[in-house]
Amino acid sequence: MPTDTYRLLWQHSDRQFDARDACKWMVGVLRIAMDHDCEEPLGNELLATVEQHQPLPTLKALQERYLSKYPVPSIPARQHDLGGYDHLLQGSWYLPEVGHA
Repeated sequence: MPTDTYRLLWQHSDRQFDARDACKWMVGVLRIAMDHDCEEPLGNELLATVEQHQPLPTLKALQERYLSKYPVPSIPARQHDLGGYDHLLQGSWYLPEVGHA
C-alpha cells in the first residue's frame, strides 16, 4: 500500500468485506486515487468514515461518485472504405508517389 492510510483502509476493508471483495475494493480505490490524482484526500476521507464507526462505502458507490464527474467523451466512429481490402488482397497496397507537375 502506498501510505499508512491505505494500509489501515486495507485492514478495515478486509474486515468489512469478504476476501475477494476486499481485494476488488482496494484495487478500485487505488485506481480511482491514481486516475483522479486524489490519493491523499480520498484516503483521508475514507479513513474518517472508519473513525466515525461507519462502514466503508461500496466500490460501486465510489465509482458512481468519482467516475460520474468525468464523463466518457463521445468519440465518433468512422468506418473506413471496405474497398481497401480489395487492394490488399490483390497485392496493390503500395501506391507510388505522384510526381509534381
